[in-house]
Amino acid sequence: MIKWCAANNLALNLDKTSIMKFITKNSSPSALHMVIKTRKVMENTKFLLLQIDSHLNWNTHIEQIIPKLMGACYAVRLMVHISNINILK
Repeated sequence: MIKWCAANNLALNLDKTSIMKFITKNSSPSALHMVIKTRKVMENTKFLLLQIDSHLNWNTHIEQIIPKLMGACYAVRLMVHISNINILK
């Protein structure tokens, strides 16, 4: 992978690189043994602010966002009692 990136004039930042193998739900899991300078194949990773897993599922992301959304909903419910609808918009 490092050689391919170098041959195509791409820089590979190993501090920010995650390795994932994407599989379908119906496929049988197969071992993928790849290590690039202590980076192993990941089960899930953050990509463009989304937590995704090897099935391209974002349940982990939803579980992380729910407490933040609950806090925002609570703040809006409190504001309803002390302000008018034009301010809330």
